Amino acid sequence: MEVLYQLLLGSMLVLLAFASGQGRNEQIVLRAMQVVALALGLRCLVHYLQLDPTAMAGAWWTTALVLLLLCLFTGATVFSSGWRGWLELRLQAGDAAFRSASPRHVTALVLMPVVVACTLVLSAESGSPGNPFDLDVVFMSMLLLLLFTFLGVGFPLRRTWQQACERLNLLVPAPRALLLAVGVGILLVSLVSVLWLLWVLVTWPMYAENDGSLVNPGLATAVLSAAMTALGEETMFRGLLQPVFGVALTSVCFALLHVRPGSEIAFLPVLGVSLTLGWLRWRHGTVAAIVAHFCYNLTLGLTSAWYGAQA
Repeated sequence: MEVLYQLLLGSMLVLLAFASGQGRNEQIVLRAMQVVALALGLRCLVHYLQLDPTAMAGAWWTTALVLLLLCLFTGATVFSSGWRGWLELRLQAGDAAFRSASPRHVTALVLMPVVVACTLVLSAESGSPGNPFDLDVVFMSMLLLLLFTFLGVGFPLRRTWQQACERLNLLVPAPRALLLAVGVGILLVSLVSVLWLLWVLVTWPMYAENDGSLVNPGLATAVLSAAMTALGEETMFRGLLQPVFGVALTSVCFALLHVRPGSEIAFLPVLGVSLTLGWLRWRHGTVAAIVAHFCYNLTLGLTSAWYGAQA
């Protein structure tokens, strides 16, 4: 099932990247992709409902409800022009560039919740989070994110490298903005750590026994993992998606992708982090968001290593 999800999603993302959405044939292909994506989302929901609730690390019904809402959102986006028009008004009110008449925008909007749904199901099925310090896995994941991101903005077919970087806002900000980004990243860790410590107090010792993040990666590994993750995720979410779908919708998608079994409560602080990074991107560009995300990941990773050594 995991291989099928990945092949279908990967194929659709590649097709979306190369489709302009202008020709009649391309519009038909994109419309077909939307229907296939909806079917895949529904398949994720059905597959999840067939899993054993007693084997779940967290509450079974919370993920089921999220999957149902994602499918309803996807179905409305595919079949309701009124819903797409309402979304366009709401998103453009927040300075997003989403156009309901654009087949590419609509297809990308349909794929977003389906990617989230597939990730949630696979995470629930595996029952354990991935190792954030496995550099081979992190490198390949971030490489794929960057590949889809640059293909998505039309490089090298519709845009040159310089034009693609300008579209993604990968421009070096002022030194003052970089200092602000460093400060924001460290401040976010402080705020999230308070919530994390409260969560540990409630769930201890179960948390300490099962949390795979309590490992000591070493400084070099922590730096490389933080840098690759920040570069890949911020380039896609804040550089590619946010200008089209806005801060709020992009942040919800980002937060849901970081939810893992047994830690559903983490959705709220991660959403807050994403909203802050989104604000930083609007004010000072994608590079500032990358720097803040890097500082956040690195500080959090080193803190996690310290707690792992103490546990």
